[in-house]
Amino acid sequence: MVELTVAGQRIEGSPIGVGDNKIHLLGRDGRLWEFQPETARDYRKTADRFRAYSTSEFRAALLRELGGGYEVTGTGHYLVAHPRGQGEKWAQRFEDLYRSFVHYFSVRGLQPAPPQFPLVGIVCRNRDDFARHAAATGQPAPNGVAGYYNPETNRITLYDMGGKADSQHWRENAGVLIHEATHQTAFNSGVHSRRALPPKWLAEGLAMLFEAPGVYDSRAFPQLSDRINRARLRTFREAVQPRHRPWLPPTISLAPTPGPLMPRPGR
Repeated sequence: MVELTVAGQRIEGSPIGVGDNKIHLLGRDGRLWEFQPETARDYRKTADRFRAYSTSEFRAALLRELGGGYEVTGTGHYLVAHPRGQGEKWAQRFEDLYRSFVHYFSVRGLQPAPPQFPLVGIVCRNRDDFARHAAATGQPAPNGVAGYYNPETNRITLYDMGGKADSQHWRENAGVLIHEATHQTAFNSGVHSRRALPPKWLAEGLAMLFEAPGVYDSRAFPQLSDRINRARLRTFREAVQPRHRPWLPPTISLAPTPGPLMPRPGR
């Protein structure tokens, strides 16, 4: 590992890619850094091999960053920063989704790798705190976005919409959490690569797949019909069906004889 200064910030980690114009460095907190060699100063070797921050170091750093009003709850694979007194509401849900993801792939013959770092989730108090936090990271949250996973920082950030367990707001909270936790677990278990991002259809398609209750919680929802993401299917149909035509006009003749008859419009 090395320690160095980039743009006035002291960072420590392991170089994972070195070129003439770019250096990629994996920080001890799981962050990916990319910078030009000439912008770095004061290199110093600190260890012979990479070592992530300990759980206690992660926890202390999160509390310093977020300030008063927050606490951090740890689970088997997660450190979840949340408003004080809300650990039971949030932490185990993150952990359950991680285990559901691993189970889904394991029973299909694919064994995800364990994450190198504690997975970090940040639950902001409200939309205003969420917007301020997102802006401070250099990635302002667009209107309508209730949470996101950032492959660079390796964190999930979302906000508490409020509501009881059976309310619409809480269901929206759960939907955001399921989607973003799928992204985070995929990028930390070898299913996706943070250094070579997958196609958008693949990353988003996997996250949408897990939104279906029969996928993220197959024990409670065992029916095949529970594996259908009905909300996304409805959105797709509303967007596509008015413009859909069930035939394709022939453009290339693959044989000297006429091709199969095409359905008439409207059928």
